[in-house]
Amino acid sequence: MRAAALATTILIPWLAFGIETDPALVAPDLILNVREHPTTADIIEARARDPLVEPERLAAAARALGERVGSPPRGLEAERIAVPGPRGTKIARAYFATDHVVDRAKGTVDLTSLVQAFCDPKGEPPIKNLAIVLDGEKPVAELSLKEYKDRRVWMRAAASEDPPGVEIRISLQTDSLEGVRVPYRNDENLPENPVAPVEVGIPTLVWILLGTAGLAAGALVYSVLARRTRR
Repeated sequence: MRAAALATTILIPWLAFGIETDPALVAPDLILNVREHPTTADIIEARARDPLVEPERLAAAARALGERVGSPPRGLEAERIAVPGPRGTKIARAYFATDHVVDRAKGTVDLTSLVQAFCDPKGEPPIKNLAIVLDGEKPVAELSLKEYKDRRVWMRAAASEDPPGVEIRISLQTDSLEGVRVPYRNDENLPENPVAPVEVGIPTLVWILLGTAGLAAGALVYSVLARRTRR
């Protein structure tokens, strides 16, 4: 409790001025689980945190992603599902298959397309913070970024060996998607970034969020790596 109070005291001025949003310290507005199908397609499940997000909004984002990667969503489902909490609470969920989001041969992930398609900073409610879980994937040694930050976006990533996967948190630092680009590797011709490889081990972001869970009412700690969805 004392540690939480101290953390709150330190961070309240930072939160109040809204200078920057550290993706490790905010609950995601949207959780994207990406996993490989036996056919090599990318299976994507998107879940909104705010019950006010409509399923059609996620369906539209899925179609926008398909346009960006050149692979229209297949088997697209958009619906409301019940979640733990007050009785009757339901959130929007979209589920579909597409291609070219993860290139396993090259060890790259099209984070930019995921952000451009699913973030909606001017929507009601806004979607600016993403949790992207690459279920079953492994970072590329010495190439996958642990952190990337510029004036438009802040990304943090952490890898887990058991269960295997990479958890990526992304927060927009602006209310516009214009010019937003999020690299996955440090050899992607980066404009302005501190380069650091992903560290494999305990999912760092999960522990950071556990340590600061009291900072915001309703803050959620998602380790989708630990509760992977199978379909």
